[in-house]
Formats: sequence, structure tokens, C-alpha cells
Amino acid sequence: RSWCYLRSRWSELVRSFVLALLVSALYVGLGYAYQLERDPGSQAQTRILWSLPPDNVLPNMFAEKIYLGQPLRPYLFAEWKSSDRPPLQAGVTLAQYPFWKPEHRALRYQLLAVFLQSLWAPALWLFLRMAGVRRNVIVPVLGFCVFSGFFFLNSYYVWPKLLASALFMFGISLWPVFNPDANWNLSDAILGAAAI
Repeated sequence: RSWCYLRSRWSELVRSFVLALLVSALYVGLGYAYQLERDPGSQAQTRILWSLPPDNVLPNMFAEKIYLGQPLRPYLFAEWKSSDRPPLQAGVTLAQYPFWKPEHRALRYQLLAVFLQSLWAPALWLFLRMAGVRRNVIVPVLGFCVFSGFFFLNSYYVWPKLLASALFMFGISLWPVFNPDANWNLSDAILGAAAI
């Protein structure tokens, strides 16, 4: 019984990962449907609306300064301090920096950040699945969310906000409140607590 439970749980996680890849590929494709700027961060700032502030590249700047050992005080960039943004996206970016060539870091950061921000889609999928919502209801809900301007803007112009909400939703979807009949085990508790 526990093997079937783990297999179904892992199959849901694999489906969710594929969903995140598809959503992020869609958003990158829409973002680069026509090119306005050569720099990926500037492309995201000017692609959707008028010129947006450089909030989307601050995690990359933060990770780069830490990687290169540069000082973070008094300001990270212009009037932004290094503590002005949640460090989660910068931390994931920093973990990837040794594998990226310096000339490709801006593009790699944009692709990674779009994927991280698109994790809201599988988190919503898992949240609704664990809550017992039927798939024929989940698919239209996800469709409306994926094609809404809110999620496209916040996933392509990579403000580091949707990643935190995705992890929170993933964490609470593992709670036994949603599915009291399931065997809530230690791995669920560790994954849920780590995500939250």
C-alpha cells in the first residue's frame, strides 16, 4: 500500500515538473516573440508594458556580487539595497553560477528565473489535486491562470514573488488536512516543512 502511495505521489510530482517546463517554455516563447532589446533583463522590462524598473535583474546582480566577492553595501544597484528582495531566487541563481559562462549568464538567469517563477502552475496543480478537486475542473482553472496577464507578467518579468507562493502552496498541499485518508509519512513532513 505504501509503495502505491509513493508511486502515485511521485507520478504527480513528475507531471507537475513537466507542467512547469511547459509553462515556462510558453512564457519564454511569448516573451521573445519579437525582440526589443539584446539583454534578456531589458527585454523583459520593455516587452510587456512600458519600461519597468530593473527589479527583475536584482536577484542576478545580488548573486553575481556574492559570486565575485564584491561588496554589497551601501547599495546593490542605484537605491536598491541587497535586502530589498527575497533571497530565494538569488540563492538558486548563485548555486548555478559556477556552471555558467560569463557571457551567457544574463540569458541563463532569465531562463532559470522564468522556470522558478512558473513553479506556481505545478504548485496550483498539486494543491488542487491534494484537495480532491477533479481534473476536469483543474485543467480549465490552470488554463485561465496560464493565459492571464497577471501570471505572464509576473513569470516573465521575474519578480521573485511567485516562487515563494509556489513553495508555500506546495508545502501546504502535503498537509494531511487535505487528504486525511492518505498515509502522511516522514518524507511528506520534511518536504512540506522545507517548502514552507
